[in-house]
Amino acid sequence: MIALPFVYTVAGLVFTASALLAAFDRARPRHWVNAAFWALLALSMLAGDRLGDLGNGVLVIALVGVVALGKLGPASASAPEAERQECATRHGNRLFALAPPSRRCATFESPCSIPRLSTAPRRPMF
Repeated sequence: MIALPFVYTVAGLVFTASALLAAFDRARPRHWVNAAFWALLALSMLAGDRLGDLGNGVLVIALVGVVALGKLGPASASAPEAERQECATRHGNRLFALAPPSRRCATFESPCSIPRLSTAPRRPMF
């Protein structure tokens, strides 16, 4: 069984990689703001239990401060728009096949289902 500290460590390492990638993204003029955001998030995942309540509170305030600067944004596009469109057309909706079956539960008539709001005909995913 996978323990929760392992999940936090993996998430922290992913966020650390995002911070490093953002720090070295010279195409963005404010890349350090993105790097600071991801680094703070990584710190929360990797050392949150050792920071304590006050430390995590300060960390959240710092995250809000970074976001309040309004300079966060997506990374610079590494592939041209035509190539990304071609890839999206080639793969289609197959990515959504990995989604949990919660949508399927909501479409069937059951006491716990969410009522459908759309009356449009449904199209197959593939």
